[in-house]
Amino acid sequence: HVFNFKIVANEADLITEDKPFFNPKFTHQIYNSDETLRGHDDPSIEIFLSPSTLTPFLNWNTRCTRIDAAGSDAAAKSSSCYGFHTHKQDDIQGKLQATFENSLITDRTKFIKLVRNENRRFRPLGKFVTEFTRQIDAKPQ
Repeated sequence: HVFNFKIVANEADLITEDKPFFNPKFTHQIYNSDETLRGHDDPSIEIFLSPSTLTPFLNWNTRCTRIDAAGSDAAAKSSSCYGFHTHKQDDIQGKLQATFENSLITDRTKFIKLVRNENRRFRPLGKFVTEFTRQIDAKPQ
């Protein structure tokens, strides 16, 4: 899956190996009617959401493809596309920034600080009734 969404409650939730994500079925609202990202090879877009305000944090990686004047492709060596733009390459961060109305965080440290603050300050509406512990693979969650 190219797009992955996840609500996180702490810094450990940002570790993505073997962790469940929500994978949207349709992305044409953000990326083209044919749901493709142009100019990127093997893109991986992870959007983490803070627990109470759902503020998004973007983590993305891709190999970039440059189309030279002769029409041949040349893959970039870096894991991100900053400074490696062509006229045929979609602006991943720019399109997501517009979709999230400029609330998109791209700094991991800033996002972790936000999550910690939300965890300290958030109080759900209503009256506390009970609580439970959910176990996955015999590990308390």
